[in-house]
Amino acid sequence: MEFARLLALGDGLGGDLAPSLELKRGDVAVALERDAAAGALPPVGAASLLYANDEALWPDFTGRDLRTLAGTTELLRRSHDGATLGDVFDGQVLSLDGDDVPTVATLTAGGIDLQSAMTSRPSAARLETIAHDAAQAVGAIATLLHERYGALTLVLTTLPDPTDGLGRFPDPRDGIPVPPETLHVFNTALRSVAASHPRTHVAEVHAALQGRGLSAPDGERWFWRRSPYEPGALGASLVREAWLEALGL
Repeated sequence: MEFARLLALGDGLGGDLAPSLELKRGDVAVALERDAAAGALPPVGAASLLYANDEALWPDFTGRDLRTLAGTTELLRRSHDGATLGDVFDGQVLSLDGDDVPTVATLTAGGIDLQSAMTSRPSAARLETIAHDAAQAVGAIATLLHERYGALTLVLTTLPDPTDGLGRFPDPRDGIPVPPETLHVFNTALRSVAASHPRTHVAEVHAALQGRGLSAPDGERWFWRRSPYEPGALGASLVREAWLEALGL
């Protein structure tokens, strides 16, 4: 299995911002603004690690990256923190010209939309509809990507539950979490979406991160302490590992 290019699409689950902030790396402006565009970021997020492992941080993953295992020579980042499904479709995918170069794409999408939906405190039935619709939107993005890239392998990503099934955050400042049952609806629908598309896999990030959220000791949690839906350094590595497993690498 060889890929010339890695294309990173979606929200901040695969990005460098939160992991670099947790590690206290990157430009001061980035830390002050919490904006990836404010300055340089070290390549410590999931997509960056998938492309080229940081051996100082993760020696156990030496040689387990696309650059080594799949001959990948290009990382094209389009993902950014806070990206909704609409942002991914309009601002990321539609900006791509596409080609027939062997490409693997990672997609993390839907989580921001479900989190936003919680602000209106919808009913359980309404949330189920929103989750189904979000998964179908991911399917539309997958279809467009396959149309634009003739040699594409796509990895979709299930959404994790930082509460580990608790369904609430101890600190109300963290907001209202997406209910575990809503995440289950989305993730189940996402697997159906993947099954209906060629060369499309599912990275089981929900399972990989389960038990490493609120139920884990503070220093062993996957998310950044200041934001329960953004991955810290450990979370980034675990997401990277789930992508590798989805690709059979």
